[in-house]
Amino acid sequence: MFDPEQNTPIFPAASANCKRLGYRLAGDPHGKVLAVTHGWAADSEFTLPLVELFPSFRVMLIDLPGYGLSASLAEFSKDFDSVAKLISNTVPPHSVLMSWSLSTLYAIKACSLGSFMPSALITICGSPRFPDEKGNPGFNQRYIRKLNNSFNAKNAERLIKLFYAIQGIGAGGEAIKASFARFTIPSYEVLQNGIEHMTLGDERENLMNLSIPKLHLFGKQDLLVPPEQASLLANSKNTSVHIFERSAHLPFITEKKAFAQSVINFLNNIK
Repeated sequence: MFDPEQNTPIFPAASANCKRLGYRLAGDPHGKVLAVTHGWAADSEFTLPLVELFPSFRVMLIDLPGYGLSASLAEFSKDFDSVAKLISNTVPPHSVLMSWSLSTLYAIKACSLGSFMPSALITICGSPRFPDEKGNPGFNQRYIRKLNNSFNAKNAERLIKLFYAIQGIGAGGEAIKASFARFTIPSYEVLQNGIEHMTLGDERENLMNLSIPKLHLFGKQDLLVPPEQASLLANSKNTSVHIFERSAHLPFITEKKAFAQSVINFLNNIK
């Protein structure tokens, strides 16, 4: 299939036996694969800006279960391990795996399964453990409880719009609004499953044991994943970190040039 508006080939999820997630391809057909997973309440439409930043790569924009091209796999969004397994089934071996926000948890888990291994892992405003707790600066527990108590099928769209309005802090606010306008909000059940995974997921041990090169990127103005996370992760082996001064949760939109340069520098150093 082909998306004429975005000029990209698209591949809906292979639902038979739950083998593969849906994705779209862009960039250099002969380039190294840069596989990208999106965040909560977004989809591959939201990660389209990454295509123009890495023209020499074959950029693979993946939809998680219940989202976009993987809408038919919504039932698998409930089980954390199933989401990770689907990612490992979808991403080609030796690709660079880039995960944004919530999907960082799934990406780390996918790398720990042993069935596939990317050549490098890049996380964008993600964390192996999201809630704020002793020794782990994160998403304030009070806000997590408020989200869990107030989020329901009736107000889901309104709260998501508020969430992305907050992410407009810094440069690129109009581009964020445009990205938000393009994608389809998934079902309430899929969104609720993501909140549960964010609340309960803990991939710190798996990340610590992951030996491939890793780059963790943060926004200094991020209200969801505090940049203080960088100091914790910087001490892990084979790990680089970078904080974007003028960004919140979407540095690949708000500081495009600096974001691309940071990623390219990292990849050039591991060749």
